[in-house]
Amino acid sequence: MAIDAPQVGRPTQQHDGWLDRRWRLSCRLLLLLWLAVLLAAGLVGEKESSFHDLEAALAEGSVSAVEVTGLPGPGSTGHSLATLRWEGRFVDRFAEVAVVQGAGDGSVQTWAEELPSYRAEALVEWLRALDPDVRLTYVDHRGGGVWHFLSWEVPQWVAVTGLAAWLSTVMLAAGGPEPWRATRAAWLWLVLLGGWGGVTAFLVLGGPLGTGRPREGSRRLTGGWAFLLALVIAGGSRA
Repeated sequence: MAIDAPQVGRPTQQHDGWLDRRWRLSCRLLLLLWLAVLLAAGLVGEKESSFHDLEAALAEGSVSAVEVTGLPGPGSTGHSLATLRWEGRFVDRFAEVAVVQGAGDGSVQTWAEELPSYRAEALVEWLRALDPDVRLTYVDHRGGGVWHFLSWEVPQWVAVTGLAAWLSTVMLAAGGPEPWRATRAAWLWLVLLGGWGGVTAFLVLGGPLGTGRPREGSRRLTGGWAFLLALVIAGGSRA
């Protein structure tokens, strides 16, 4: 009786679950969900920005109107947080500043050191000095159920949809096929802490799209380095 000899030097390629039809379909649906969230945020939301960006836009004359919310009224004392909103080139934007009324400037610096601080009158004067033609609108309170989601202010339905997409991505990283280019723990750190950057990196490089598969035996990012990288990505997006 003939016995087949084992084949030597031809290792069996490990099956890649990301290439299965059910995972390809699930991942493409998740990608469409994320694209819908991004489109909705751009159309009906406002992107978090900085007061420096508003200053630059006013100086170049690309902003015609600024809405100011939370500015202390005449006769009030203490400090508060004012939100400035304006129409950007592609999306609407907002920035926050610390304002004080009837108190020393030092109290503002102690309360919100990471934000620019102004007296209420000085803030208005500075905005008009940057662009005398800018139209300032003052709003005491802005309602409408605005939620914060990944550096955006969006309506509640957009935030809930985005949260569903984010949780689905976390579940995919935790329970899907073995991811590419990084360990499962590494991708979890990036998705959990890395914001848009971490989610995008996982969808594009981790295997869900099924394109650009790395070679067998390639080195992979481990959890500890991924944790540090996620902190850098999150800090960079906030900056």
